[in-house]
Amino acid sequence: MEPAVSFGAWLALQTDRRDPVGHLAQDFVGDDGCGRCSDMAEEAQFMGVDDVAASLTAHGAAQPAFDAFNQACAEWTGR
Repeated sequence: MEPAVSFGAWLALQTDRRDPVGHLAQDFVGDDGCGRCSDMAEEAQFMGVDDVAASLTAHGAAQPAFDAFNQACAEWTGR
């Protein structure tokens, strides 16, 4: 069973953390200036795990970002 809050909304709440999940959250909600994305903070509440993974892939994220993503997914689900 998925948590009551979407993965994107949960991730957006993690920006104050000083660990890989916090860095991922900061990148996720920040305006990266890539020209394809606006600030994700408003859209985060609607984004699921697949949406965030697709965004990482579209932006050519490095392996450490995917490692943080996997950690975040485990925390979000409580596993």
